Amino acid sequence: MYIVFFKPIFTIKHFITYPLKWVIMLFSQSKFNHVAHTLEKNGLTYIAESKGKGYRHITLEECLKKSNSVLYAFKVKKKFDKENLEKFEKSMFNKKYDFIGAIYSEVHHIPILNKIFKRKKNDKKVFCSEAELRMCVALNFIPNIYNPNEFSPQEYFELLKSWEIINLEPEIWQLDEKKS
Repeated sequence: MYIVFFKPIFTIKHFITYPLKWVIMLFSQSKFNHVAHTLEKNGLTYIAESKGKGYRHITLEECLKKSNSVLYAFKVKKKFDKENLEKFEKSMFNKKYDFIGAIYSEVHHIPILNKIFKRKKNDKKVFCSEAELRMCVALNFIPNIYNPNEFSPQEYFELLKSWEIINLEPEIWQLDEKKS
């Protein structure tokens, strides 16, 4: 399993079409604007992610074609129970994407914006880093002591490093390259 961080490739068209990606990066001071993880099914690699239309699985190839991003894939070092992963995946399906939650995760530390984007707990919606942090708890990588609603992709990356969950040298996946 890999935990995959997305760094968008800047183009004017991409900036105009997806302004939220750039806002996320501005507020979080991160080079990453999205995070997901991989699954292996029927000999193919899938990206499991919470995005636009909600939680989904998409082939790595399709993801690379659609994302307009460079993917930084960090191998998970910790062992996990595949049954726990399957339970987690089932619990995520049919969840919508939480746009307000994603914004809140970036601005919760700014008092005035914190009040504007205050988020109530909503188990029917989830944003990317929230889903990934919930996965880490479900797989017993970390204890359930963090509020997943307050983690941006960058903060989630820092948490993974501090708990030594991932190898620190990523594989770089791009449209014109194959996963090694």
